[in-house]
Amino acid sequence: MDKSKEKNNLGGYPKNTKKQIHRKDTFNNFIEWSILTSKEKIECDLITAKAFAKQHKITEAQLSKWKKRTEFYQLKQEKMMDKMKDCTPDVLNALRDRCIKYGMAHDIEFWLLYVEGWDRKHALLEMNKKKLTLAPDDIRILVERLPKEKQKRFYDVITELIIEAQEAEFDD
Repeated sequence: MDKSKEKNNLGGYPKNTKKQIHRKDTFNNFIEWSILTSKEKIECDLITAKAFAKQHKITEAQLSKWKKRTEFYQLKQEKMMDKMKDCTPDVLNALRDRCIKYGMAHDIEFWLLYVEGWDRKHALLEMNKKKLTLAPDDIRILVERLPKEKQKRFYDVITELIIEAQEAEFDD
């Protein structure tokens, strides 16, 4: 593709169809409008696609055509993620408060995974790399890290060990 045709595209946006987008600025505004919340659409007095089309002097059919373009959803998703990332500090504070109040840490994990690309497996591997040093009395910490069904089994073994040790002490 020659450079002159490439420049007529959406300024670096993917070109998945032969037809080029006219009124790129309006197309970009439509993407921005499409990620607004209902409240934000009310605030800017553009609640419906019909109102958007009227304000920008285009037809609703044109909006429908734009929505069918592959790059529309790709660009919409990118802009939505950027918008959500801007909210991360507020969301983390609210989630932290929920976690403290209700113990719902999985909400924070979900947000970090979805918005920030956080990798749980990597974080756990990094956590496990840290060397754990225990004193003889700290066996309970190891057992508490096990699943519940294994905890009971190991507590039973420890109880037997204590009883046998006490009996051996009395036999001496």
